[in-house]
Amino acid sequence: MKRNSIFHCGVLLVGLLVGSYPAMAVWGPFVKMGTNILNSDPSCTFLSTGQAVCGARSLKHSLVVSQFNGTTWTAWKDLGGSLTSNPSCTDDGAGKAVCAAQGATGAMFAATFNGTVWTKALLVGGSTTSGPSCGKLAAGNVLCVARSTTGGWTYSVFNGTAWAAFTAVVTSTDSAPACASDGIGNAICGASDPTNAMIFNRFDGTTWAGFVTTGGRATGDISCSPFGINGQVVCFAKGTDSALWGNRFAGGAWSAAGWTGWGTLGGLVNPKGGCATIAAGQMVCGAVAVTDTAFWVNQYNGTSWLGFGRIGGNQIGNPSCASLGTGKAICVVVGIANTATSTVGP
Repeated sequence: MKRNSIFHCGVLLVGLLVGSYPAMAVWGPFVKMGTNILNSDPSCTFLSTGQAVCGARSLKHSLVVSQFNGTTWTAWKDLGGSLTSNPSCTDDGAGKAVCAAQGATGAMFAATFNGTVWTKALLVGGSTTSGPSCGKLAAGNVLCVARSTTGGWTYSVFNGTAWAAFTAVVTSTDSAPACASDGIGNAICGASDPTNAMIFNRFDGTTWAGFVTTGGRATGDISCSPFGINGQVVCFAKGTDSALWGNRFAGGAWSAAGWTGWGTLGGLVNPKGGCATIAAGQMVCGAVAVTDTAFWVNQYNGTSWLGFGRIGGNQIGNPSCASLGTGKAICVVVGIANTATSTVGP
């Protein structure tokens, strides 16, 4: 990724969601995921069993979930709960999934999926001021982090059976956190600080490595994704120029120097993109354009970003993309009727 120290303001970018590239032809059509009215962006993850699962908040503020078997989606299933945030769903590395969200009192709700059956959305606890972000640790363990009432972080770890008590991480943030697994038992989490610069920390299941500042200026929430190479994670945010920007932690010893630096993917996008790996060191990122509310996709081929190409549709939300383990990803987004659709590619 191209190195940039900050998100530049007022720069005219050549790749502002115009035109397309040849890979666009291999994205499938939008598939309607039922008629359920959704009240949040979706959150999707891929399981080692070959399924993708997505969670969202329903019109009555409950957690609803659906599974994709590679061909079709199941009907949305209502798991209950009283949610006030978008959910965050992740796999646990052992064929199971966890979806968590902030509840009406600020406590966290979570539901688990064993590959066949979902639990109800149960009250976990904690006191949060944002939705959580969850990421896989060692197999069978999941970390969920949210912004605390003091502006720092509060987190809990699920060990496959029970949730640990929430623990505080002292820092000062101005956005919800974003977490992703690095593939070797750690989760890397980031957020904006009060100056809108991005700060990150790495958790190994027991200890946080310490906050590092990577600069940049975000105007939307951060999102983070595995990179498909052990030890590495990529994080994205909307910059002051309304483009999508990314920064990769390249693995190794934890330090600010381990990050490659913020580089632009171009585009004029909604506050948050959705990204997923399609092969080791290769990924796709989807976003809804502010210019035409269509869904656009950019692909990283291991060397460079190919440029945004228009997939289409008429969307209002921020997408969530998940790897399918087949060199393809599935991206889910909510449209103007508040129903979800998905597309598979490239």
